[in-house]
Amino acid sequence: MLWHLFFATTAFAASHIRRAPRDTQLAVRADGHSEPVVSLRVQTCDKRPMTCQYQKDSEEKRIAVYTYVTGAYEDVRDFNVPCVPAGVDAFFLIDEATRKQATAESLEFWRRRGWWVLTMLPLIEGTAEVPLARLAAKSLKFSPPTWLLNGTWDWLVEFDGDISINMAGLRPLVDQYQDKPLLLLKWYWHDCAPWDCFIQECEDMLTKRKDYVKTSYDNVVKWRDELTKFHNDPQHPFVPANYYELGIMFRNVAHGKSSQVVSTFKQVLEQCRTIQRDQFLLPFYLWNASLDQDVEALSINKLYEQLDYCVVQTRRGRNLLTQPSTSAAMEKTEGNVFDTAADDFHVVEALSPIQA
Repeated sequence: MLWHLFFATTAFAASHIRRAPRDTQLAVRADGHSEPVVSLRVQTCDKRPMTCQYQKDSEEKRIAVYTYVTGAYEDVRDFNVPCVPAGVDAFFLIDEATRKQATAESLEFWRRRGWWVLTMLPLIEGTAEVPLARLAAKSLKFSPPTWLLNGTWDWLVEFDGDISINMAGLRPLVDQYQDKPLLLLKWYWHDCAPWDCFIQECEDMLTKRKDYVKTSYDNVVKWRDELTKFHNDPQHPFVPANYYELGIMFRNVAHGKSSQVVSTFKQVLEQCRTIQRDQFLLPFYLWNASLDQDVEALSINKLYEQLDYCVVQTRRGRNLLTQPSTSAAMEKTEGNVFDTAADDFHVVEALSPIQA
């Protein structure tokens, strides 16, 4: 029975996570008692080589990768940009505010490492709880443009703008999980059961890090309370299979259940209009769609070992509380090969990769 809510190539050692006790923070357990939180912090990236060694790109494109920056939320970096290997197409998506602040040199750096750089004009509006820049980022994450989602690729890989990976490791990684429609990164910040992870993070943001949910605070409280009711339901309790860190996602768009993932992600995106934290939302909607047991939860160590996964220090802020500026220079143009009428974005500038 389904339930519906009432509102809509070097290995990294384990030392790349370090434990950092925070004595002033308490986590609320499922039984209502509190206990100290032990946090895990990901170390930042070491700078990668400045040149890419491209192989002859003769094999069929099977993987598309994209990342994005909206609202000038992060600096467009000219370091730690992944090289695009054979068999991969990569797209760096930015909005007008980010395009204006980016230097020509930084954009060229992405292109010389094999990336398309696309400036996107959002055709959606923000809400009282979630401003446009943040909602645009969520839309790109969960409902990417049709040309990207329905392209010729078998896998679609998305990661946040402050993440770097060794993309040469993507094919060996995804080839291990051809039977899975979705790969996600298992929550690694605390050692906890999935439901307890949700409650701990939710309570932490509602009490200690209120700025993270400032404009959607009341809706987060409602969401927590409603999921608690479902969790305690004696007939069909909501017990998430896992809790996830959503900085990176791998979608097997050739899988038979790909359309179910698309539908589930659209539900998450709709809820992102009223709640700022997508990590609070996805476990429930996967469970509600009976997809939770089909998802492969990857450990952070696996991503260290196979992708050199790391975080780049580029972020300017957290909550994107301001709307990006607009100007006549970024008007919608017609006849762009990247666009379809149903998308939430229109590509106003497309800069192709520069091969050495």
